[in-house]
Formats: sequence, structure tokens, C-alpha cells
Amino acid sequence: MVVNRKTGDIIHSKFGLLKDFLVFGDLLVLNNVKVKRCKISANKQTGGSVELTFLSENIAIAKGRLKPGNILKFANFQAEVKEKLQETPAIFRLEIQPPLSEKDLQKYAEIPLPPYIKGKVDERDYQTVYARKPAALAAPTAGLHFSKRHLKSLRKLGIVTAYLTLNVGLGTFLPIRTQKVEDHKMFSEDFEIPARTAQLVNENKLLKRRVIAVGTTTVRALETAAVWENDRYLLKPGSSRTDLFILPGYQFKIVDALITNFHLPKSTLLALVFAFAGEELIKKAYREAIKLGYRFYSFGDAMLII
Repeated sequence: MVVNRKTGDIIHSKFGLLKDFLVFGDLLVLNNVKVKRCKISANKQTGGSVELTFLSENIAIAKGRLKPGNILKFANFQAEVKEKLQETPAIFRLEIQPPLSEKDLQKYAEIPLPPYIKGKVDERDYQTVYARKPAALAAPTAGLHFSKRHLKSLRKLGIVTAYLTLNVGLGTFLPIRTQKVEDHKMFSEDFEIPARTAQLVNENKLLKRRVIAVGTTTVRALETAAVWENDRYLLKPGSSRTDLFILPGYQFKIVDALITNFHLPKSTLLALVFAFAGEELIKKAYREAIKLGYRFYSFGDAMLII
């Protein structure tokens, strides 16, 4: 689906025809983070099992009943639950012997596929073709639509590509549970913008060419790293963290167009899309998407907002 936020037009097309809506000099910015192995099934000493998704070597989200004092066993490790850090989602600090390392997670853990993906799935299908650094709890799913051949064909047409890394985590996929949307608190996520990417973005902004973000995580990294210099916004390279919550009324500084998936209600992702294109226009687009059978979730269809 292609949505024009200026005219309000909605066009139905195919992702393979993306080139028809791009022009020479457009810059596609993509999040090249890779989903890391961090999900482990552990057995409780008292019986039963619990699913752990590790945020770090000793902090994990638990799916299943767990409380301080519980003893867990998995692979060659024994863990004692020391304290509950958060209620929803349930996050615990563990004391693990021997100490668990990132190398151990790569050996013993699985990719944390979304719970709605049932049956046997090739984990490679939940990675973008340009994924590099394993640091994310979830895939930047807007990028799953691209193949290497597609990106190469776009570059031949003069469409430029650049990459940044935002470690997709709780800040991206936790739903809004507060009564007032603006009261929702975003978890911070690490990101890195290479000097080359900042240079390409700043050149496009100077030449009044479009910067097209692939995915909401890319948007949040770009907008967080924007700085006001010489009477205009520039993108600052380097590493930082973001807890930016983009709501309607936000003034975008860097991003001119957006490729994104279709998002669920009560998500910060949908709030960002509302902010970018207008709540009424997006609601109209979603009504058409539902009527025509567009797919939602990670392996769903794409929307280009221009």
C-alpha cells in the first residue's frame, strides 16, 4: 500500500514495484541489526519449566511462574532468581553459575520468534538479508521485504542505501498499557549511526532529496540523532541511546518518507505512523487494508508513506 500524506491518495501495489514510487537520489536508510539468540527453556527445581529471554547475561524476561529464590537449570548452568525487577513484562535478575556469556547464548539459546509464529520456521527468515550485528530481541520487520537482488536493482536506478544499527528491544515492541497514551514510558535502546550514513543523510537534506526510513526503529534513531546546526537539522554520527516516543504533533526533522508494516492497536509503532501521516488518513488506510485482506504482524504486508 502506498499512502500520500499530502494528497490523501491511497494506492495498492506490490513491493516488487517499489521503484515506481522512488526517484533518482532517494536515500533508503535501513536498520542492519540482527536478532540474537537469547531464548532458553529452563527447568525449575520444584518442577515445571519457564521460558527465559535474556536481555543481558543475568537479566531475563520470564514466561511462566517465577519468584525470587527459585532455582533453575538449563544446559550446563544453574541459576538462582535473586529479584524481580519489573512486573509487566516479568523481568528478573539471576545469579548464574558458571557465569553465562554471550558466547554461551549463541551456543545454547534460540532466536526469540514472535509467539504468533507457529510451527517449524527457518530462523533465517526472521533476519533481514543485510543483518550484521546480533543484538536485537526482534527483527526490524519492515526490512524483511527486501531481497539482495531487489536492493541491487534499486541501486542501479540511482536509489542510494545507507545503514544504521538500533538494537530492537522492549522499547519497540511493548504495547501501551497506560490510560493516557502520553504516560507510556519507552525503554531505551542502543543505536549507532556510522559517519558515512550521516554524511549521505546530510547531503540529501541539503540537496532537498528524500530520506526514506525503512522501519520505525530507523525513524527513531534518525530523529534522536538530529541536531540543529547552521539553521538546519543535521544527522550526528556516533553511538547513543533512545527512548524517543513519537506521538501525533511531533515535528519530524530528518525523515521524509517511511516504509513500514501494518501495526496493531495500542502499539508505539502505530502511534509513530499516526504522527507521520495523520491519524485519520492512517485509519482510512487501515480500513482499506482490512477490507482487502492485507496481512499484519512480522511477516505481513508493507506500507510506503510518501
